[in-house]
Amino acid sequence: MPWAIGAVVGWVLATATSGNSWSGPGPDGTMEPDDEPPGPLWFPIATLQSHAPVWVEPPRPLTAVERETLSRLLSVPFAGNTELRRQVPHLKVEVGCAECPTIAFLQDGARQPGPQPPWPVPVQAETRDEQGAIQLLLHVRDGLIVMLEVSRPGGGGIERLPDVSSLRVYLSPAARRDGPDPFMRN
Repeated sequence: MPWAIGAVVGWVLATATSGNSWSGPGPDGTMEPDDEPPGPLWFPIATLQSHAPVWVEPPRPLTAVERETLSRLLSVPFAGNTELRRQVPHLKVEVGCAECPTIAFLQDGARQPGPQPPWPVPVQAETRDEQGAIQLLLHVRDGLIVMLEVSRPGGGGIERLPDVSSLRVYLSPAARRDGPDPFMRN
């Protein structure tokens, strides 16, 4: 999969041609750098955090903890959060990470998009565990929730989503600025 690195967030677009003979991820569920999924699929990644994508076949519903985490992130008021909250019951996990609880959601046209917030990561959260800080980012593309990214600044593993009650949720610093995101593709 091609990886694009940007100053804050890189967007990866993997597209498949009409005659694509893509056979899916390898036997262990992971993808090699040259593998391309049937697409198009937008998969945002944080600049300094590399993920190990694992395709979920078939796409699965959210776990209770994933649903609670998304609900907590969407509890902060911002333009479009009402419409994004309506998407949560319909989300299906299509891609996970082998090394952390980051998940990307199926983009199958079944969900109704809301208005696009001015920035692709409108809200985020942070907490701490015994190993240090944990950051959660909610990625939105074209009015659809596309990914819940979980990372540890400076690197390090994260086995599971943190306790929802420990999350400090706030608007992303970029979302508090006026004007469109210069990194957003139109």
